[in-house]
Amino acid sequence: IGCTGVNPYFQLVKLPLSATIAASALAGYLMQTPRLDLASVIMSLSILLLACGCAALNNYQDRQLDGCFTRTRRRPLPTGCISPERALATALILVISGLAGLLWQPYPVLLLGGFAVISYNGLYTPLKRLTVWAMLPGAICGMLPPWMGWLAGGGDPLSLQIILVMSIFGVWQMPHFWLILLTHEADYQR
Repeated sequence: IGCTGVNPYFQLVKLPLSATIAASALAGYLMQTPRLDLASVIMSLSILLLACGCAALNNYQDRQLDGCFTRTRRRPLPTGCISPERALATALILVISGLAGLLWQPYPVLLLGGFAVISYNGLYTPLKRLTVWAMLPGAICGMLPPWMGWLAGGGDPLSLQIILVMSIFGVWQMPHFWLILLTHEADYQR
């Protein structure tokens, strides 16, 4: 199959998706504190690093199965563009860097960052092979970035405004998950 023209590390860290996650955190921040400042930039970059690290770790965790699926067989690990050892090292460096950047945010933001790693890579990734209920920790992961941004901006953790935004992000995860299953049904049945 070989490597594609796109930088394999951009594929490993799922850069467009990771950037969207960081943008949703920035949106949460700006909802609470409507100004772009150094704290918002550090928070956004830290969440970008964390999301990239989680994506790389997810690719490492799924490296053997990815080669079996039409949708994922061209990823960097199944094609051999990146070795599993380099992918794991990249993932760990990015996760640790992202969490380190969150040290300059309110403490709950750091805790939620750690919880995101556990929820996505410790629950969602292994459970998605076993049950459709894996979408629940996946949905929780989707809800966290705007809440992290909101909290980094000094927002009330139980504000109705951020709870509604988080709910929209969480509900969106369900059709997203089902569309992937339906679109690639033959792969999953194999």
